[in-house]
Amino acid sequence: MMLKELLETIQETAVNAAGPQPFLTGDPRRLAYALDGKAFDRVIPPPVRSHAVNTLADLIAYAQRTQEIGACSAEDDSGPVVWHDHGQVVLVLDDDDRRDTVTLDLTYSRPWSQLAALGDTREMLTQEELIRLLRVELGLDNAGVLGQFRKLDWRTGAGESVDIQASKQSLGRTIEAAVQGVEKLPDKVSVLVPIYETAGETASYAVDLIVEVDARNQRFLLVPTPGMLRGRLDQHQADIHARLSTLDCPVYFGRA
Repeated sequence: MMLKELLETIQETAVNAAGPQPFLTGDPRRLAYALDGKAFDRVIPPPVRSHAVNTLADLIAYAQRTQEIGACSAEDDSGPVVWHDHGQVVLVLDDDDRRDTVTLDLTYSRPWSQLAALGDTREMLTQEELIRLLRVELGLDNAGVLGQFRKLDWRTGAGESVDIQASKQSLGRTIEAAVQGVEKLPDKVSVLVPIYETAGETASYAVDLIVEVDARNQRFLLVPTPGMLRGRLDQHQADIHARLSTLDCPVYFGRA
């Protein structure tokens, strides 16, 4: 191989190894680069929008803005769509490619999470735990009801029992348990709690709790009335749906 050919081969190899060489164009939406001594130019698509808002009002305001510029229409199958469920509200700006979104996360409040846990675990509570849960965690502000639980007087005693069967007698001891004041306890307790702590979604709902007393073990069972938690969730979702329905965009209950 002649020296000239060798130098050309080395130069060509170096250029190919270097790959594309970008250079500035002054426009952030354009990418220009040189490859093999030739110039190339391409348009950079804008990044996918994935906005997060703090309130439903902000999400609605953004959707209304798209309406004003003619991007939102109920007759346009590829236009924006709103989806909402118990965990979030999502505005899909272009339902055709489903890329750009505006999301509002719905965060459960601590009291609501406590109620859900009561229904799932069915944990037995001591007298102190029951009062603390009602007063501190669930915000019960009924001095009369709380006083009834505070005034309970547990008493236990032992007595003899005789069992006579076919000329055989057995003598044993039984443990008796009773509660002074249990007859005054309500069968149900109603608490007023917010479902969410998300700004603008902190409306409170009444939830009935069933109260059962285990006198022998000095414990309480406190559980939400069956179906009530789901009913309150659906009630709030219906309110969200009503506010979203002011938009021209289609609104669906579900996950985007």
